[in-house]
This record gives sequence, structure tokens and C-alpha cells, in this order.
Amino acid sequence: MSIYGCAFLVLCVLCGLLSIGTILPGHWSTVTEGLTAVFGVFFVISLVIGRRFKFDPILR
Repeated sequence: MSIYGCAFLVLCVLCGLLSIGTILPGHWSTVTEGLTAVFGVFFVISLVIGRRFKFDPILR
């Protein structure tokens, strides 16, 4: 897994835990849930891009 993949995974988990584990005032709960979704999408995109660059059938 790339550094970006690890970073987005950690950010996604932290935002998810923050939105589930605490009661946030006002619009902050919506912001943390939205950031969880955004970081999750970035994590999946970084995994797909990382897999595309690592796969090279000529090297096998």
C-alpha cells in the first residue's frame, strides 16, 4: 500500500471514529461524516492507481 493509501485510510478511520464516538455540536457531525466518505473514496482511488502502476506483465 502506498503512503497516500495509508494516510487516507488513517484519516478515514479517525473521522469515522470522531463522528461515531462523540457528540459534535451543530454542523460538525455532518462535516465529519462527509470527510469520512471523501477520505474513503480517496483511499479506494489511491489503491486502484497504486495497483495500476505496480502491475507490469513484462516483468513477470
